Amino acid sequence: MSGSAILDSQRMFEHACAFCDCAKFCEVEPNNIEYRMHSHTVSGIVNSAFACEVFIKTLLVFHGRTVTEIKGHKLKTLWEEFRTLDNATAALVEE
Repeated sequence: MSGSAILDSQRMFEHACAFCDCAKFCEVEPNNIEYRMHSHTVSGIVNSAFACEVFIKTLLVFHGRTVTEIKGHKLKTLWEEFRTLDNATAALVEE
């Protein structure tokens, strides 16, 4: 994917929702997983973190950021970038 690739924020949002659903499934339905470990807690946490990353990157794309501008996986750094673009919305979420 190059820096000039067009990102579809709607599709990104749908992917983030899917990871969120997977995280919830690991938390709520762990006994229905056929090949399970002792606990799916770590899997749920990883899916939750990735969902957060994609949600924040969706907001950044919605505000005009490009692929090269949204690289990285640090949630705090990504959130701080969003806060610089839309402080009012970030403040509402943080409340």
